Amino acid sequence: MRRAGTRPGKGTQAHHRARARFTVVSTPRSFDRETNTWRDGEPAFLDCSAWQQLAENLAQSVTKGARVVVAGRLRTDRWETSEGEKRSRMVLDVGASMTFATVASPAPTDPPPHPGKPHPTAQGPPPAPSSSRSH
Repeated sequence: MRRAGTRPGKGTQAHHRARARFTVVSTPRSFDRETNTWRDGEPAFLDCSAWQQLAENLAQSVTKGARVVVAGRLRTDRWETSEGEKRSRMVLDVGASMTFATVASPAPTDPPPHPGKPHPTAQGPPPAPSSSRSH
């Protein structure tokens, strides 16, 4: 599970095909047992593209910071700048997981706790009922 780093920007390409472009951010986290805290690793950013109905649905459903799962075909975009420099970037052409539907994504929340550690915002167990009885 990763987060959307940008809201999908919708446009059209050749032949009037809808296209959504967005970035997914993956930040590895690890639990530091010495300090009892979570530590963020170095984030990785992946440019993503989606087409046609999937692009429409993503543009309506995904917001910056929303949790997302993406799958698709990884490809390399190559181009040359006006100064003659060759450039490239990796792009994921997202598959059809949202082709037939839009979804409502809840607001981002904290990551899950380390196994065996309570979530930092979790409440403890409810108090035990009092055992006083009137006789």
